Amino acid sequence: MADIDVQCTKCGKIITVSEFADIAAIKCHACGGSLRKLTSSDKKEPERKLRFVDDISKPAPPVERPSEEWEFSKKMSKHYSSLSQERKLNVPLLMSWIMFLVIGLTTGFLRYSKQIIKIASGVINLGEGVTKFIRDGGVLPKEYFNYMVEYAPFVVLVLYIGVILMAFKDSVFQGVLCLFVPLYPFFYLFAISDNFYFRAIFAGVLVGTAEDSFIYYRDLIARTIVFIEHWIQHAAE
Repeated sequence: MADIDVQCTKCGKIITVSEFADIAAIKCHACGGSLRKLTSSDKKEPERKLRFVDDISKPAPPVERPSEEWEFSKKMSKHYSSLSQERKLNVPLLMSWIMFLVIGLTTGFLRYSKQIIKIASGVINLGEGVTKFIRDGGVLPKEYFNYMVEYAPFVVLVLYIGVILMAFKDSVFQGVLCLFVPLYPFFYLFAISDNFYFRAIFAGVLVGTAEDSFIYYRDLIARTIVFIEHWIQHAAE
């Protein structure tokens, strides 16, 4: 059984049917029009004609290469522009270093001026005035010096909380780590964050408050551990 091709008289679609099928009873599946058998003239492919395009025959214009002098000057201009851009980007870093030095030297000298001058007086004779200066407590009066030592842990705590809030503002994940991982805010501030100014302020304050804060929180943790152990022992009884 052979198949033949028929064509829709309405839409021109070619359909393959059996040679024994009643073409008059079959309709086109696409438009519902009647079908007719294809003749030999319909099956001939149309002759292909060649078309010449003038644009293809035209040669491409020659590319002019810039001279070596022009290329060198272009590279140098890019180099200087990149250097100027780097200088602009390093301005916050430079300002943060200046802030750190000013704050660090100020807090450090206020806290350790007595020790520094005492060590220097042991090496060279600084006179009676320096001896009285050391006896009085250094740059700060004794009362204000005691205030500085007493409130140093709380200043560090406020800055520590500020780092946690800053981390939450930058990334929730980093904020959660800073909140639940002890001492992680220090790593975040000095290794991950790009807030140069807050880093400079915190580092400068730590110069004069780190020792007193460490002693305070070390004793606080020790007392807390002793309290918990005592509570566990009495709860077990």
